[in-house]
Amino acid sequence: MQKNRSATMQKNMITLALAAVFWAVCLNGATAQTAAIPTAPPVLIEEIPVGKMTVVAPAPIRLIESGELPTNARIVGVMNPPEDVNFEGVMVEGYARGVDAEGQKVGQVVWSQVTKTFDGEKRVAPLDEAWATQMFVEGEIIPGDEKLGAQGNMAALTKAIKQLYDVEKEPADEEEGEKDQKAMTDSTTGKASPSSENDVASDYQPAELAAETATPVEAFTDTTMISTDGCGVRVDETQGVAIQQSKTVTISSGSTTESACSDSDVRYELQRSYLRCTDEVDIPGLQAWPRYITYYTDGEAANNDVGDCTRDEDQRFEIVEDATGCSIYTDLGAQEAGQQVSLVYMDSSNNKVTVRGCQPPDVMIPITTTDTGCSIRHDFTAQQSIRMEKSVFTMGGIEYTAQECTDTATVYPHETVSTVGGIAICEMLISTQDMKAYPQFRTRIEVEGTYQYITDCTPDAAQALDLSATHDGCDWVHDIPANTSYEEQRHYYMSGGSRVYVNACQTSTTSFTHQVEGGEVHGYVNHDAEKYSQEKTALYIDTPYGRVEVDSAQVREGAPQFAYVFARTEDVANGTATYEGCSAYNETNVHEIYTRADSSEYSFDTGVAGTPVGPTNVCQDLVVKTDQVASGRYTGPQGSVCFTGSGNGSFLRTIQYAATVVMSETVNPHTDEVISTSCEMQGAWNAITTSNTVGDSCGVYTATNTRTLYVPPCPDGW
Repeated sequence: MQKNRSATMQKNMITLALAAVFWAVCLNGATAQTAAIPTAPPVLIEEIPVGKMTVVAPAPIRLIESGELPTNARIVGVMNPPEDVNFEGVMVEGYARGVDAEGQKVGQVVWSQVTKTFDGEKRVAPLDEAWATQMFVEGEIIPGDEKLGAQGNMAALTKAIKQLYDVEKEPADEEEGEKDQKAMTDSTTGKASPSSENDVASDYQPAELAAETATPVEAFTDTTMISTDGCGVRVDETQGVAIQQSKTVTISSGSTTESACSDSDVRYELQRSYLRCTDEVDIPGLQAWPRYITYYTDGEAANNDVGDCTRDEDQRFEIVEDATGCSIYTDLGAQEAGQQVSLVYMDSSNNKVTVRGCQPPDVMIPITTTDTGCSIRHDFTAQQSIRMEKSVFTMGGIEYTAQECTDTATVYPHETVSTVGGIAICEMLISTQDMKAYPQFRTRIEVEGTYQYITDCTPDAAQALDLSATHDGCDWVHDIPANTSYEEQRHYYMSGGSRVYVNACQTSTTSFTHQVEGGEVHGYVNHDAEKYSQEKTALYIDTPYGRVEVDSAQVREGAPQFAYVFARTEDVANGTATYEGCSAYNETNVHEIYTRADSSEYSFDTGVAGTPVGPTNVCQDLVVKTDQVASGRYTGPQGSVCFTGSGNGSFLRTIQYAATVVMSETVNPHTDEVISTSCEMQGAWNAITTSNTVGDSCGVYTATNTRTLYVPPCPDGW
C-alpha cells in the first residue's frame, strides 16, 4: 500500500510540475481569472498528453494555507472530447488549498477522482493521474457556480469515466473501495488533508489515500536527487544561452553529500531588450543607433540582465529635418523669413524621435511688400485716407503673410461733393418729423487719377430746406363709425420757384366731424307692411375747400322708425263688378288711409266689403260694317237747254243716287253682350247715273215726278 501511495504522489508531482506555468482556459466563457505562477525547476520526464476541461463547483470552495480541504465540481465542458465518452452528469472530487505567490493569493485544486450517480447509487473511479486547477483569487473563497479551468491527462480522465459506466470490468479492491468511500465521507465533513507544505509541487494525495495519512511514512534509503540550491547560472554569449548550474544530492543512511555545481541541461536563451536603453545619437553626423541590454528569463520567470546597454551596430537611423509642428520664422527688421525645422529619425519601432527642437533654416527667404489684399484706411478726423501695405514672402509656391496690412506714407485728401455736372449725386433726405428736406453729399478721394467715393450719402444740415404740407391733389379718409373724416396731405419743398413733392398723399391729423343731412332733403324709406318710415340721411363735412360729400343718402343703422298716422276710411273698388246691360255696379272694400312721414298716403285694404258704386255705362259702340247703298232710278223732265246751232228743245233725265252707310253695335266689353245695332248714312246722296232725251222746245222744265229719298234703320239683308 505504501508503494502504491508513493507512486501516486510521484505522478501528482509530475502533473503539477507540468502545470507550473498554468493557464486555466475556461471553456465556453469561463469567468475565473487564470493565475500566472512562477515556473518550477524543470523535471526530465516523458511527454504526457495534456487535456483541458471546464468545471463548476456547486458551492464556494474554501482555501487555507495550513492544509487542504476536500471539494467537488461538475464537468460542464471538455476540449476535444473523445467521441466514445459520455461526460454528462460526471463530477470530479479532490482537495483545495491557498498559497501565496509573490504577494498574490493563488487558489489550487487537485482533482483525484470522478463520480456519477446511477439510480441513487454513487459510483467512484480514481484518476491514474490527477488533474489540476489554479487561479488568482481575492480572499479565501472561490465563488460557487463559477466556471473553472482544469488541466491534466486526457487519457487518465477518459479511462476513469469509462470505469464509471462499466464497474464490472474495473479491478475489484474492496479495501481500496472502502478507503475511497471513507475519503468521500471526510470530504463532506470538511476534514483537512495531512499535507501542510505550501509549494505548488507539494505532495498532493488522491482522495482514496486520505484516510492513511495519519500513519507515519517509512523513510526512503539511498536517495539521489538533482538540486539547483546554491548553484548559479553561467552565461555563454557565444552560444547565446544562460546555463543553469546544478548539483547532485545523495542521501544515504541519514547523511547527505553534494557534488560541485556544473552545467545542467536547463538552458535559458539570451535575449535583447531595447526598451530599457536609450538610443545613441550623433547630431553632427546625422546618425543614431539603438542600444540594447542582454538578459535571460530563468525558471522562475524572472529576468536577469547580462552587462550594460550596448549599441546595435546592425541598425542605424538617419537623422533628417522635419518641419512638422514647427512655425515659420520671420525677421521684419532683416526682411527675411524661413521655415523652422527640427532634427528627427524613425526608430526600430517606426516611432519618430526628435533630437533637436525647431530652429530657423540656414538659408532665408526675402520678405517683400504689397498692397494686394489691403485697403485704404480712412481717417475722417484728419480728413485724409492712408494707403496700406502688408509684408509677404513665398515659400514652396505658397505666399505667406509676415506682417498684416499697415499704413504707408501715401495719403489722399478728402473732398465732399453733392453734385457732379449740375446733377445731384444723392437723393434729398426728407424728415417729416422736423419738416426739413436735407440735400446730401458724399466724400471722395482721388487715387491715381480716379475718384473713389468713401462714404454713402450724408445729410447737409446747413443746406436744409423747409417742408410744407398741402391737400392739393389728395383725397379724404372717411371713418364713418367714428363720425370723422381726415384730410390727406403731401409734403413739398420749393426749388427754383416750383414745388417738389417728396411723398405721396397720406392721412394727416387734420380732421372734420361729419354733418348729417336728413329726410327733408333725401326722403324716407317706407315700410308699408309694418306701417312705419325711416329717414334717409346723407353725410358730409364742411372744409376750407368747401362741402365734401362723405356718404350718399341711405337709411343708417339704428335709424328711428316713424309710425304711420291714421287719417280716415274709404270704399275702394276691389276690381269686381255686376252688370245690367250697359250699366256696371263696382264692388268695394273698406280701406284705412294712413299718412306717411313724407306726407304721402298709404291705403290699407281691410278686406271688409264696402258700398257698391254705380251704375256706370261701360258699353262701347263698335263699327261692324261700312258699305255703299244705291237708290232706285228716277225719270222726269229735268229742264230745258238751248243748243245753239242745232236747235233748242226739252229733255227727260233718268237719275240714280248712292250713299255710304255705316253699321254700328253697342257692346258690353265685360260680358261681350251686344246691346243694340244701328245704321247711319255718312254724308248726302250723290247722283251716280243720268240719261237725257232731247225734246222739241227750248226752255226750263220743272220736274213734276219727284220722290223723297231715305235710308231705313239698316238696309235689307244687312
